[in-house]
Amino acid sequence: QEILLKEGQVYDEDLVEESERNLRNLNFLGKAKIEAIPREDGRTDILVKTQDQWSTAVSITAQMVGSYYSAEAYFEEHNLLGWGKNLILGYQKNSERDHRQLSFLDGNIAGTHLIFQTDLYKLSDGHSYNFFFSRPIYSLALNSAFDNRYQNEKCQVSYYHQGEEVFSYQRRNRLFYAEFDRMTGNDWKKIAALFYQSENKTYSLSSASDSANYSELLPENRELQHLGVTLKLWHPQYEKLSFLDNFGTIEDLDLGWRIQGSWGLNLHRPFDKNRTDVASLKFLLPFRLSTKQFHFFSQSVQGAWTANRWDKILYQTEPPNYLP
Repeated sequence: QEILLKEGQVYDEDLVEESERNLRNLNFLGKAKIEAIPREDGRTDILVKTQDQWSTAVSITAQMVGSYYSAEAYFEEHNLLGWGKNLILGYQKNSERDHRQLSFLDGNIAGTHLIFQTDLYKLSDGHSYNFFFSRPIYSLALNSAFDNRYQNEKCQVSYYHQGEEVFSYQRRNRLFYAEFDRMTGNDWKKIAALFYQSENKTYSLSSASDSANYSELLPENRELQHLGVTLKLWHPQYEKLSFLDNFGTIEDLDLGWRIQGSWGLNLHRPFDKNRTDVASLKFLLPFRLSTKQFHFFSQSVQGAWTANRWDKILYQTEPPNYLP
């Protein structure tokens, strides 16, 4: 399912390299190599060689610091029944709450390269449900991709003073995000994306008796809807390396530059000058320091545009290094 070349198709070295990257991206495979074997009739056979990795992991941990304790147990399977699906079962308990986790990921639904993922968390004081459905850029020859996400979260937030709980409140968050991408270009990929985001955050006190004393301490309820566009410029430049994040396996490092900017229009008050729009600018600059030593400089800034001025500006900088 991960082989992008089909029988009878003209041999394409770019599709071979992309198929190798897709195979190496699977958690249960290590090495992946596709070899071309010429035939006397002018056609070409391809031989796909892969190396299986251990796909099952079980972890049990516990810790205690002062009066705080935490214990957890997880079971992970990255090749469920040999189908290449991911399954995670987990349980965690600490001084504040306990939660159970069920996660499932299908990274290639019926060979369509569509991705479905769900994360279900049952908390002692709430829940969290996450659903993802997307079509990623699994091939540079693609001209479209999309991403859909939904999150529903409910939990309790507590405030303490000298080790004693003063008051608590319930936080409820619903988030929906949808994005559709169109991509053009060969060496430089130009991507235009249309996105819609809806977020609803509400806060309420856990008991009516707290209303008189702590209602002013509650965060403000927030309901946002934004429709916007994102422009991306990406120069993909992959290189095969080993002994980086995954010891002893080949990894595909993208040394291409990326830059993107986005603007989201507030749909609640689209014609109001005092509306709150959102904007962001991100770029990634990779530098080669030696044969197997690389430096990446990542910078992003995002904020809100309200009443002709910027507000809630957040800067983030990440300077990771890859050393041999």
